Amino acid sequence: MRRSIAVGAILAAVLSLTSCSWSSTPPEPSPSATPTPKLTVMVNVWALGWLVEQIGGELVGEVKVFESKPHEPPAQGDIDQMRTADSVLYIGNLSAEAATALGARAKADPERFQDISALDNIALLTAPPELGDDRLPGNRDPHVWLDPAGRMVTVARKVARSLVKAVEQRPELADARARHTDGINQRLGQATTKLVEIRDRLKLKAAGCRNKTIVPEHPAYAYLVEWLELKQLPVTRISSKTLPSAQAEERRALLRTLWQTEGHRTLFLEHSKGPQGKNPDAERKEIDELADQFGAIFEYLSSLESPPEPKPGESERKYPEALEYVVDQVKKGLKC
Repeated sequence: MRRSIAVGAILAAVLSLTSCSWSSTPPEPSPSATPTPKLTVMVNVWALGWLVEQIGGELVGEVKVFESKPHEPPAQGDIDQMRTADSVLYIGNLSAEAATALGARAKADPERFQDISALDNIALLTAPPELGDDRLPGNRDPHVWLDPAGRMVTVARKVARSLVKAVEQRPELADARARHTDGINQRLGQATTKLVEIRDRLKLKAAGCRNKTIVPEHPAYAYLVEWLELKQLPVTRISSKTLPSAQAEERRALLRTLWQTEGHRTLFLEHSKGPQGKNPDAERKEIDELADQFGAIFEYLSSLESPPEPKPGESERKYPEALEYVVDQVKKGLKC
């Protein structure tokens, strides 16, 4: 009798467990399984996107890069997204369309929606007139992302502050606000260290170049040559279309002396060279003529407003690899 009772108890327990496992009601998800809401961040310079990803970490979804120059307005979809983005960080002038979309939000919360080039402590260089529409108000050069350990560190701090403010504005992140803020600040420190390491490594890599002057088609490299301890002589400065003929001839003589003295005749194009090394842009035929006159060769040099086009089989470079590619191109052109 006692054995029957024991067996019955065991069967009852088994049936109870089995009925639980067959229940059609799904288990309640644990709080830790709830995904963290992603911040939406927009930038107008590709290199800024890398900083946002480094500092934002898992808090940030895909970073959207939008066009913002007066002659290159953003797409309507980008304008719509600006009205709902958690943060919009940009360098330089906005087109009228973008300025209108951001106007009220930027006025109400300037730390989340701001022109980074307006920071007081970023120490912008004077822009050469040949930069044209790329020049910032006050005749300043916008290409600060070519200075990794100096101005980009300043930009990184601004990015971190903007992300902290964005977290504060998201109610669904309120319970973990302190943790997210600590994470942003920790990743800011890591990004700053990485930027300094990038500069130090690339500066050492380019050390010892006997030739010291690059000749770019587009004078966007003032920040780069500053920390590499080089100079730039833009080819546009020797064009008779941008200077009176006497000054143009004087610059031609300077270029001739430069290339004879330095032992290299590399002319850096902003765009990929065409067949037989010719400039693919017909509007810049004069550059081809100058190159023929001096026996120059073309190389490609990117100012990193967008990522350098990868070679077949290569994946897209991130900012550190892209900056290293630029330095390698400079070394190659200068015959280091």
